[in-house]
Amino acid sequence: MGLARLKALGEEYPLEVTHKAFLLRPNTPQEGAPRPLRPGERPGKLAPHLKEVALSAGLDKMRRPERTSNSMRALQTAKHAERQGALERVVDGFYRAYWEESEDIGALPVVRRVAEEAGLAWAPLEAALEASTHAGEVLRDYEQAHGVGFTAVPAFVFGDAGFTGAQPMEVFRRAAEKAAEALRADPRAFDRQREAFAARPETA
Repeated sequence: MGLARLKALGEEYPLEVTHKAFLLRPNTPQEGAPRPLRPGERPGKLAPHLKEVALSAGLDKMRRPERTSNSMRALQTAKHAERQGALERVVDGFYRAYWEESEDIGALPVVRRVAEEAGLAWAPLEAALEASTHAGEVLRDYEQAHGVGFTAVPAFVFGDAGFTGAQPMEVFRRAAEKAAEALRADPRAFDRQREAFAARPETA
């Protein structure tokens, strides 16, 4: 839901977006785990209040997966895709696989399909996954998020302020406008934050 709002916001503001990885449940086994129902949920269905929020964001196919995936492979794939100019396509593909099709995004066949549909060659990605080439970067993102106080996703930072959760569009607009006002007053207002969030170690 948050990414849908961010895309809509990009039509109103000239956003510079940096994606970061976050392991919501890092102890999930590689094969995934059953996901217990929360109050108000039914198998494969969003709770009524989340369904309403999803529909307001234009996500009419969104539903609750019945299993929790280990997201490490998906996050490493996103890091690989970023270097190939395919990050947004891969992120969208994993979203559809998990939230619309209830697939295990930690399973190699799903990872391969999402990657290839996004235009990535499988052989170099497979080698990168086997070598855990991008695992360190994923873990650094995760530690950085915890370091600034984030313990859940979706999470968003605009300038020097952030928020989490399925927030209404107006929250995104207020955050963007506040950041825009700060930049109009001082174009270098968020240079330190930009450098920190854009930092990425070079890997093969």
